[in-house]
Amino acid sequence: MTVLRNHDGRLETIVIASNGRSPVHCWQHEPNGDWAKRQSLEGWSVRALGPGFREF
Repeated sequence: MTVLRNHDGRLETIVIASNGRSPVHCWQHEPNGDWAKRQSLEGWSVRALGPGFREF
């Protein structure tokens, strides 16, 4: 899982889906606010997400 804070204070996260392969992206609508629905990044490889991404 990777969690990042945007310049406006909102959090974004990328995790590996239960299939063990597809990344899933989710973000806050506003700082300390509700979260958006998860969005599949199917077709992206974990390596394409960059060096800050870590699998757990």
